Amino acid sequence: MKKSTQNLLLIEDNPGDARLFEELVRDMGDGRLVTCADRLSAGMQLLEEKPFECVFLDLSLPDGNGLDLIQKIRANFSIPIIVLTGLDDQNMAVNTLRLGAQDYLVKGQFDVSGLKRSLRYAQERKNIEEEKRRVDIMKDSFISTVSHELRTPLAIVKSAISNLKDGILGELNEKQVKVVATTSKNIERLNRLITNLLDLSRLESGRIHVNFSSFDIVPVIYETLLSLKSEAHEKGIEFHFEPQSASIVFEADQDMMIQILMNLSDNAIRFARKNVKVTVGKAKNSDLGELFKRAGANLVGNDFLYLSIEDDGKGMDVGSIPRLFNKFEQVNRPAGGKGYHGTGLGLAICKEIVELHNGLVWAESVAGQFMRFNVILPCSQNTASSD
Repeated sequence: MKKSTQNLLLIEDNPGDARLFEELVRDMGDGRLVTCADRLSAGMQLLEEKPFECVFLDLSLPDGNGLDLIQKIRANFSIPIIVLTGLDDQNMAVNTLRLGAQDYLVKGQFDVSGLKRSLRYAQERKNIEEEKRRVDIMKDSFISTVSHELRTPLAIVKSAISNLKDGILGELNEKQVKVVATTSKNIERLNRLITNLLDLSRLESGRIHVNFSSFDIVPVIYETLLSLKSEAHEKGIEFHFEPQSASIVFEADQDMMIQILMNLSDNAIRFARKNVKVTVGKAKNSDLGELFKRAGANLVGNDFLYLSIEDDGKGMDVGSIPRLFNKFEQVNRPAGGKGYHGTGLGLAICKEIVELHNGLVWAESVAGQFMRFNVILPCSQNTASSD
């Protein structure tokens, strides 16, 4: 049976570079055909109309440039992307890999064998991604089902323990009171675990609805920190809240923002020695260059909200930081959080929520000094998603 011809899409506005690319593909001798587009919009239209094996994407186009090109294609199509870049764009090209590009090639520095190798690697990486996605869907479905099934018996046990605590079933002696208190504490911990599992499952599956609205984040942070004040006080920890101004309005899902604040603040309390500092403000894209550099990525838009939550604990080594947002992974941190056995889901949930808001979240630390979590979110979702 004759193999069908594979089509490659080249999005490149330089006619000379386009001709060289077409010649290299022709020299591969395997019958692949190249369709060219000189605008991102034209390339997106072609992707809508017919299937392609792979997209080769120039990083600088008349209707877009840099990381936003990858974001726009990935948001609409599941197809391998190989970035074409100049020598001065290599750092940007590396960042595109973090956003989902499968590979990058430097213009003028690859031949037929390099092109073949890049195509093969891109398809292999794409196949691995799809298999991982399939396994994740199966796993998330299993977790969701099991979590739902656990809720009913847990509610019954929780009710029984509550009756014991309230003396409805008779007065308890001192030893029994301690046992019931310990049991109640662990039931609450199990309930939080099940809630986190369900939240993460819904977030990853796309079944959760994001209710965007404009609101003032400053009083929301005040109220969140106030709700954690008792827990912090018990551990001798003091909050320091430093808003840029008395009122900071932006667009987000308020309940999800509260969940981010709760998870990051709770994490900070767990590992702080004496202080937790919370900072929030607004900034222009042009003013966030250093933060974007440290995050290893950039964002589409003009105005952003930035939030940081820092504890004065002993932090961790830089090599362990990339694992922080992995599901079910507790990265060992020195004393302050010693002895704590969490679920490893709180930070993973934060990452999912931030990405739903088209934002960035990352961690920074100096071992022995501090751990800081940074969040950057577009102030307007319309701006973040516009061309």
